[in-house]
Amino acid sequence: MIALAESSTTDAVVRVQGLRRRFGNFWAVDGVDLDVAAGEVVGLLGPNGAGKSTTLRIICGLLVPTAGHVRVAGFDPARQPLAVKRQIGYLTQHFSLYSDLTAQENLLFYGALYGLSGARLTETVGRWLGLVGLESQASRLAGELPPGWTRRLGFACAAIAEPSVLVLDEPTSGVDLETSDLLWGLCGRLAAGGAAVLVSTHSMAEAERCGRVCIMSAGRVVGEGTPQALVDTLQGHMLGIEAEPLGAAVGALKAWPAARAVAVVGRWIRVEVAGDATAMLAEARAVVETAGARVLACQALSPSLDDVFVHLVAGSGGTA
Repeated sequence: MIALAESSTTDAVVRVQGLRRRFGNFWAVDGVDLDVAAGEVVGLLGPNGAGKSTTLRIICGLLVPTAGHVRVAGFDPARQPLAVKRQIGYLTQHFSLYSDLTAQENLLFYGALYGLSGARLTETVGRWLGLVGLESQASRLAGELPPGWTRRLGFACAAIAEPSVLVLDEPTSGVDLETSDLLWGLCGRLAAGGAAVLVSTHSMAEAERCGRVCIMSAGRVVGEGTPQALVDTLQGHMLGIEAEPLGAAVGALKAWPAARAVAVVGRWIRVEVAGDATAMLAEARAVVETAGARVLACQALSPSLDDVFVHLVAGSGGTA
């Protein structure tokens, strides 16, 4: 595993150690270590089936681990689920609002669950309707709202009491760019106020908005660090080739012994090489041309988080 940033220790609000969870013969989570400190936005990045949602559900006290230890603000979710739930705001991956209640009624309900009442509850609900841009939709049934607006409402319900830990399972999946920007901005705002924010995503662009990223594959954390630190590990080892026909070029490069990982991104075949990328340009060109493909461009490229993801997930035996 690539580990590039020291995890929080004494200041960790969420601490996960050696976490494992088995369903039948399948290990959905297989030895995860993870810390999230107050004021931090940490992203769990990984493909579907990597174990992200299972990890989050265990942290929230909705699943009991097969092995390992979890603490949320000092409480054990498996033994003290109610104490943990008072500390956590949780936005599930799928629709979890009350469809027969209005947007305002959902917020009133969730606010009351967290102990808000009277004028404070009324003021807080009005403030969150404004923060997520749903003031004009307050009296509309949640079940009638478009997907982007239900995610805004779900976020507000999770964050209404400004919990010490905010857990978001793919909060912007399938929403418009405006909603995505709004919710990520609110994540930063809550973190600045002292919340520990843990977000799962399979989007590289969203992972880059996190202060720290934990890349998961096959139930394990295979890389951890700031987005830039992760990218820096591949600096000088990426080259890009534009060629046609594409299939022949990709096949030849995947069979090239010097290639550690090969992926097609846009017009480029991005190739991670073991040595210096610039020094290997001529050899890469020859590999493609020997396969009968025509090279249109061949150059060293700056690595991206996508390249790190392919490198780590492919190296762990997972599917990128």
